[in-house]
Amino acid sequence: MLACNTFGSILAPLQAEDERRKIPQPLYLMSLVCRPGHYVREKVKSKFDVPNGLTEEYILKSRYGRHEDADIFDTLQEYWHDWRAFGGHLYKNQDLFPWDCTEAYGSYPTKCNDCNIAKHVWNFPFDAWSIIPLHLQKDISLYPPATQGKSQLTSQQWMRNRLNILLAYEALSEGALAMAQTPEFRQATNWLHIQQDPTKDRLKLGGIHRAQPFSHHFEPGRDETSYIAAWAHLRFDDQVAAYEKLRDIRINLSDVGGSSPSAAIDDISGADFGTLGMGWLGMDLMVDGYVGDDCDPALVDPGDCEGPADAGAGDTPGGSDNGDTGGDSGGGDSAGCGSAGCGSAGCAGRGCGGCGCGF
Repeated sequence: MLACNTFGSILAPLQAEDERRKIPQPLYLMSLVCRPGHYVREKVKSKFDVPNGLTEEYILKSRYGRHEDADIFDTLQEYWHDWRAFGGHLYKNQDLFPWDCTEAYGSYPTKCNDCNIAKHVWNFPFDAWSIIPLHLQKDISLYPPATQGKSQLTSQQWMRNRLNILLAYEALSEGALAMAQTPEFRQATNWLHIQQDPTKDRLKLGGIHRAQPFSHHFEPGRDETSYIAAWAHLRFDDQVAAYEKLRDIRINLSDVGGSSPSAAIDDISGADFGTLGMGWLGMDLMVDGYVGDDCDPALVDPGDCEGPADAGAGDTPGGSDNGDTGGDSGGGDSAGCGSAGCGSAGCAGRGCGGCGCGF
């Protein structure tokens, strides 16, 4: 399709003086073309690694056996409308570019909704450039109505939609032009073109470490809690507060974390890290005290709980007070809970909100 030898450099090579007389402009400003073999799942171990971008994750799902019926834009919209149960996007610019541009690990102080369109799209330049052509092909009927009771966008909303797409494209193009004309940037990125490992080409396609909860594929892929948000049953304002609480915790983390959660816990001044849900923590950060999502004290006020916040040892769901669970694990032992019983600090049974994996 596109020749890697011609378009492989992220910036067009500078032309000699005699060549510039024949062709007074570069062949292109910025290229994100990668060599064959670059489609790999990035193993993120620290904040200095470049996680897979949104389009990368979308393509990798198909490559590894999960086929999406919707395009990349509609798939990203599902996060806000369906899985996180908001019924729509929360902040400006998300109606066209459905991600939270807030950066994790203290990388940048500006949060989504306080950003401008340039910051929002340049946090994911490959994804933004990929989505813009989709928008330009979409009819007004293919966008959800922005006003309750309307069947589609109004004429003014449709005009604003088209103008914001052009503003985003302008921000990307002006940024690419500035980078192409900056010698220091050209020198700093030249190694990416001449290095021999094709899997490193994908660094051009990545984006920021998102503070957006449950959004990287390497987080929800580790367990079974990544279906619908724990705050789905709350009022809308409480849903947003729960979302932003998790997001702020990720902002204040110092790094991705490793096999021990202690360093991550120490970074969260006063927050009960163990009750935030394993779908966001990942198994490496599962800690004592997780009580499940039905009455998560990190997200729900005690008076709003719709179920018991915890279960004492031997009081497993469906069982009796004498510890008879009806299973083969013995008195008071739910699956994966060990000898201490359901509700203990080390419990990971499904009945207590754990993964059932026997930690």
